Amino acid sequence: MDPNTVGLEFVNQYYTAMEAKNAQQLLSFYLEDSRLTWEDDECQGKAQIWKNIQKFISMNIRFVRNKVVCHYIPGAGFLVNVFGAMKVCE
Repeated sequence: MDPNTVGLEFVNQYYTAMEAKNAQQLLSFYLEDSRLTWEDDECQGKAQIWKNIQKFISMNIRFVRNKVVCHYIPGAGFLVNVFGAMKVCE
């Protein structure tokens, strides 16, 4: 299984859900031991991650993905790093 193929598909589905403000679909990406880092804010678990995501769902934001780097970690799954920008639309 190619890490880049898996990672890019994940990123496409994730940001499609984010831009559509689809809360249920966004939460389905996370488990209780999941982590989300956004700039300097790191959170763990569905409840904390959801609090972080709600900030962005309430705004009109467009996400620009410049680069996606994916790594397979044996026994743990995939590490997906997304580099880009958030643009607040008026």
